Amino acid sequence: MLVVGATGVLGMEVCRQLAAAGKKVKGLVRTSSQKGKVNGLHELGAETVTGDMKDPQSLYQAFQNVDAIISTATSTISHQEGDSIETVDLAGQLNVAEAASAAGVHRVVLISFPPYPPMTPEFPLQSAKRAVENRLKSKNFTYTILQPTYFMEIWLGPALGFDYVRAKAIIYGEGKNKISWIAIKDVARFAVASIDNPAAQNAVIQLGGPDDLSVLDAVGIFERESGQTFELQNIPDEALRAQMAAAPDSLGKTFSGLMIGLNEVGTIDMKETLRNFPIQLTSVREYARQMIAAEAKEAGVAVGLHSVSEGQHNFILGAGRVPEVDEQLSTWANIATAASDKMVLAVIAHLNEGNIEDAVALFADQFSFKDHGIQLEFNTKDRLAEFFRKARELYPDSLLHIERIFVSGSNALTEWTLKATLIEPAFGNFRRKVPISLHGASVVRTENGRITSWSDYYDCLISRRTALASYFTEWVEY
Repeated sequence: MLVVGATGVLGMEVCRQLAAAGKKVKGLVRTSSQKGKVNGLHELGAETVTGDMKDPQSLYQAFQNVDAIISTATSTISHQEGDSIETVDLAGQLNVAEAASAAGVHRVVLISFPPYPPMTPEFPLQSAKRAVENRLKSKNFTYTILQPTYFMEIWLGPALGFDYVRAKAIIYGEGKNKISWIAIKDVARFAVASIDNPAAQNAVIQLGGPDDLSVLDAVGIFERESGQTFELQNIPDEALRAQMAAAPDSLGKTFSGLMIGLNEVGTIDMKETLRNFPIQLTSVREYARQMIAAEAKEAGVAVGLHSVSEGQHNFILGAGRVPEVDEQLSTWANIATAASDKMVLAVIAHLNEGNIEDAVALFADQFSFKDHGIQLEFNTKDRLAEFFRKARELYPDSLLHIERIFVSGSNALTEWTLKATLIEPAFGNFRRKVPISLHGASVVRTENGRITSWSDYYDCLISRRTALASYFTEWVEY
């Protein structure tokens, strides 16, 4: 049995459950896969085989003598250079289907997601999933297409603004639509069970959890379990649709589409599915208790059950103007900016002017600066200053323009465009100027008037910043 996407969160859990069930499991890894994740697979008892979804021949070789494949791979949560919706979720998954058929694999399980209602605008990941599903149905192996709805760990977690530690949450749209939230470990259970379950043969199965809850319902559960009152930031549906229209790449359009879908997808009735797959599903309340307990343990404090009255949220609207939205959004754009907003503006202004020391001085003594595009992290001011200086040296005319900022208390989400010129070797002794226009986002947190956390997200391939990364590879800390 082989897992495609084995180094991802879901793929790793599938490997763990297969190994725990005594199954012989292989995990597909790339030569560029992180050593820590590869070692993690070995510790679970999984064998690793080398292959790349973008290389059909490597897949054919990896699939030799494999009876069943579970494919969890996606470029949405984590990706390497050259990975995208088009190359991984579409072409890569199509390559998996073709190679599996050619190698004589008997069964393929694909992790997809349910269809969206017609009112939801089409987005790249949705189109990719439907195309791959259709290809699987046409092949000579037995297929199972699992369509889980929103993962609670992702959409009710800090990565997308649901910060249960600090009792803050970003609400995309109204947040009142009911969703059948599902846990990642439960999706893995269905994937593993599908291999031998007759009910999964040539079947498309939608998956949800035990509760139909809105995002606001989930906030209420976390409030009652933690004893904290959440501060909520609302991003209107109009802003999400404008963000999707203006997104520069397929990943940006996909996440905007998924955010819109939070307010439009239907619930999933699991009665019939649970008759065929008697799996104990994880509730949002159980998830909340686990997360709160884990954070409390890390902080070294005791956890008890608390009661918070419903409806006592502190609601603030997202600050910042989206140009494509009509004039009524100007009232949202003119909301007074918070301290975190001003800190971001100050740092970017200093960097645009080349005032490196002034920019670094705005960071706290203890901070984290992460550049996810080139996988670097800095925790000291001298290293961060050197990073900024080297970036200025390599891209002397770079200018970062802020598109919009969403503010929630001490947190700021900034969307920006970086304009720069890269001078690189051409034919012979000639050199050429390459214009760069890079869209990205920064997530910033401040405390006591200083920046404690700054994370940049952008497409590494478009950025052409590998030369910059090469100067600091020995400083990579994650």
